[in-house]
Amino acid sequence: GYDKLLVAEREFIRMGCVYKHSSRGLQQRMLFLFSDVLVVTSKAGSTQFRAHSALPLHALELKSSELPHSFSLTGEDINLLLSATNDSEYTGWYNALLNAIENARDKFTDVDTELTPYEQETESPSSASNAGGGLAHVCWHRFTSLDTVHLHLAMRTQLSGYLLRKFKKSPGWQKLWVVFAISTLFFYKSWQDETPLASLPLLGYSVGAPASEDNIDKDFVFKLQFKNHVYFFRADSQYTFNRWTEVLQTATMRPEHN
Repeated sequence: GYDKLLVAEREFIRMGCVYKHSSRGLQQRMLFLFSDVLVVTSKAGSTQFRAHSALPLHALELKSSELPHSFSLTGEDINLLLSATNDSEYTGWYNALLNAIENARDKFTDVDTELTPYEQETESPSSASNAGGGLAHVCWHRFTSLDTVHLHLAMRTQLSGYLLRKFKKSPGWQKLWVVFAISTLFFYKSWQDETPLASLPLLGYSVGAPASEDNIDKDFVFKLQFKNHVYFFRADSQYTFNRWTEVLQTATMRPEHN
């Protein structure tokens, strides 16, 4: 593992999933990019990430690859070929790495990249924050990424109120007290309850109006969708509808433009 993240002036830049090319095929990897180091990890158990390497940025060369959505990172004893899932993810990672590498060279400092064998099995690069750790696992499972701007938004954006919720194939609507925090919707029976009935992390979801084929004939309804997962929410007024969709579009980073 890598237990040396708490270093003066080190800043978080981006975290998310890519594919690493190897002789055994494509392997999913979780990257944690900081202002001076890139930590390459994979999921280990239900709550942790295992560090495979910590790469000093000032020693890296970044090049675009002929493969779709792919780039290489090379250096002394370093040769990585990584692929993102789409153009947006590729552009985000390439630009973030390019800027971080250039800045690291301008502000050259020694970086301790030694991994700790014992901690490798017990610690997570995101263990400094339960919230950050939770978002990291969402990034892993939904194969998306999160940069510092959106992480700050996730930590400071909150909203709560009653909404009616409907699943894609359910006939009726259920009234719930909904709390939005840390890029997640938490559902309660009422505002007095302390324990949520369920939660829904929103990274990767799109937010928009229902389509005609959804057969929703109610006003003030918005739709949340990630692949085949679809939820409908109904507000009680145009103001409440606008407020929820504005906040959720900012949080999900994938507003739906019709």
